[in-house]
Amino acid sequence: MSTKNPEVLTKQAFDPEVVTLASAETEIISEVPAGWHKQIESVTVANITGVAAAFSLYLKPQGVAAAAANAICVGVAIAANTIYQLPIGPLYLPDGWELTGLTSAGDDVNVTVTGHVVPIVESQLLA
Repeated sequence: MSTKNPEVLTKQAFDPEVVTLASAETEIISEVPAGWHKQIESVTVANITGVAAAFSLYLKPQGVAAAAANAICVGVAIAANTIYQLPIGPLYLPDGWELTGLTSAGDDVNVTVTGHVVPIVESQLLA
């Protein structure tokens, strides 16, 4: 994860995260600085192969296994050579949590995440 200037205690965009999913659980976002959270604004999934695939995404504490209880979506079908924009956001990822995913298509599905890094209690930190 990179931030523009973590010393400035205001909302700031993080560099887009682009991750290729695997058939095993894959980390998409996990690095959240202490005292901050990531505000995920958009999640775009791209099937970059010529065959249909399915993907699943999970929002959970680090070290906890992906399961139905922490799933954002499970087994979402995505046609060959198409993109899917998840209808979520903003989604808040606190320190100690991660966004992970997996796919049925090996390494042919990419996930792009955009958003901001925000102080947990922005009004108190800026007072």
